[in-house]
Amino acid sequence: MLSPVSKTDKFSKPYLRNTNVQWGRVDIFDIYEMDFSESSYDRYALIFGDVLICEGGEIGRTAIWRDEIDECYYQKAIHRLRPRDGRISPEFFSYHMMYAFLIGKTYSELGTTTTIAHLPGMKLKALLVPVPPSSGSRQNCNHFRVY
Repeated sequence: MLSPVSKTDKFSKPYLRNTNVQWGRVDIFDIYEMDFSESSYDRYALIFGDVLICEGGEIGRTAIWRDEIDECYYQKAIHRLRPRDGRISPEFFSYHMMYAFLIGKTYSELGTTTTIAHLPGMKLKALLVPVPPSSGSRQNCNHFRVY
């Protein structure tokens, strides 16, 4: 995505890097731009409520995109999750990830650390994440996998 050959400035768009995704917030102070082909707009475009997870650096660092700027995209070193249904809110998932990585060390064995720590998509998809019971329910938490 960042190769000099693909940089034409014809399709230059703002995008998020790992450094922009902080625990619980997106830092838009230092936004870069790069070319995105029209065919990749849908894949890398952000919409309100997208959950962003760092694959590298501080793996698992999670924030929610809240349309901090118009028309923004993300670098493929970030995982983007979109809730498919109402079973879990982006806020709950984000708080769960913060607790699991920073306090509970729930997923401490997940990162691949051959050279630089990273969280590949296959390992992210294998996570079991608690789903809170629906309001008024007396059930215990269920779990689901990230897909």
